[in-house]
Amino acid sequence: MAEVTVSFVTPSAGSEKAVIELDEEMNLDLSGSAKKVFRYGETAYFRVYSPVPASVRAVSSDGTVTEQGIGTATIKGEYIPFTDSAEGNTKYPAREIVSSQWLGKSLGEMKKNSAYSVSCGVQPDAAGESGVGLLELSYTAGFKRFGITLPKKNKAEYPVLIYVFQE
Repeated sequence: MAEVTVSFVTPSAGSEKAVIELDEEMNLDLSGSAKKVFRYGETAYFRVYSPVPASVRAVSSDGTVTEQGIGTATIKGEYIPFTDSAEGNTKYPAREIVSSQWLGKSLGEMKKNSAYSVSCGVQPDAAGESGVGLLELSYTAGFKRFGITLPKKNKAEYPVLIYVFQE
């Protein structure tokens, strides 16, 4: 059985950060479980999270990449530590904050600074009075969904490159 390895590449500079993941809502097997292995001819769906999903493009070294639309996901319960800076980073580009809660010690009001950054109202100080904090954050993030379908190959191992960029 052939093994296909798909690698994602993004521009090294001058582009918004993107987070790329398999789309577990679209990649379902017959039992309804998320698939991570695909046969030639099957379409594998992936999401590209970006502050501006409409401008995301993807091209591949083989197969056919198709745009499947734009969506919004709710990211629930991401933990953001505040240890030596009043600024913390989210994994995905945050559109809107759904909820936030300090777990234990509060470091004050939380606000969104940019797509990947939130801050607290009190400067953390591990050795001082303010201490450190852990924020549980839920927020919405925008993504563009793509699909890739590969034709059958007669090679035991077959690498495929997908280049993801912003226009």
